[in-house]
Amino acid sequence: FRYAFARELQKHNPKERIVYNFDEIHRTIYNSGFANDNYLKFFNIKGLECQEAINYSIPQYIILKIFNRFYPRETDFIRKQRYEKKWVKVLELFGLYYFNYGFHKFNLKKPWWVKNIILNGAFESEKYFPDIKAQLKEEITPKYPIQEYNKELVDIIRNTNSVAISIRRGDFVDDNRIRGTY
Repeated sequence: FRYAFARELQKHNPKERIVYNFDEIHRTIYNSGFANDNYLKFFNIKGLECQEAINYSIPQYIILKIFNRFYPRETDFIRKQRYEKKWVKVLELFGLYYFNYGFHKFNLKKPWWVKNIILNGAFESEKYFPDIKAQLKEEITPKYPIQEYNKELVDIIRNTNSVAISIRRGDFVDDNRIRGTY
């Protein structure tokens, strides 16, 4: 989803170079030391590059320090979503697209005074990229052939009515309001 949002952003700013680094997401919002490897290197993505460090401008750095200073630390994602929505317009002025919870219709055209656009968030909604679905399906295909020891499983999946299920519990386990639902 993050890649898809970056591609949609690139569509609205075609002369801009789009650079991604997903490590920052894990260091700031998720407060973990987990380093998110460049998993996109295994797919046929185009026009984006991975960069080790993010080049914040001084105004971006200052506004993010303020934003992160007051960011809700507890697991209440509804409170976090409200906080993010309050900050969206301010962050956009600085070329900062920080949004983890829910959907927000961003202004995707980069302000002329902003040097670098910085993305941080999940952007987990197909509403962010309705016009480029076909392009994404083409690009998010594996670069490398299926490994020999996986071919039998791939054949089974392709030749049966298969369903993939992902059970996510991590951040929901501790939230009392959600625990009963999940």
